[in-house]
Amino acid sequence: MNDITHFDIADCEKNKYIAWPAYLGILFLIPLIIAPTSSFARFHTNQGIVYFIFSLIAGTAAIAVMRIPVLGTYCSLAIFILLAVMTLYGVITAVSGKTKRFPIIGHIQILPK
Repeated sequence: MNDITHFDIADCEKNKYIAWPAYLGILFLIPLIIAPTSSFARFHTNQGIVYFIFSLIAGTAAIAVMRIPVLGTYCSLAIFILLAVMTLYGVITAVSGKTKRFPIIGHIQILPK
């Protein structure tokens, strides 16, 4: 369901070690600068930008929720664990040479194809 199969295998292999920083905050610019014509790198850059925006919103929400006694701490912790898992998911997917979208937010297209 999340697999995208229209990418060139050679492109994936060539750029899989360039694409992984896309999931580490502002480092989503690295694959965009190093491999601007690679559809594989652009896919992961787009996913990285969407994830970056999502993480800013989720992080802000987590900090706001922290003010609620007890429950806020657990909710914030859950949000930060979710963000860590999503980061690992993105990095591992890119390094594996695969193209899998994030659930829910992965369909958002920011970069032109």
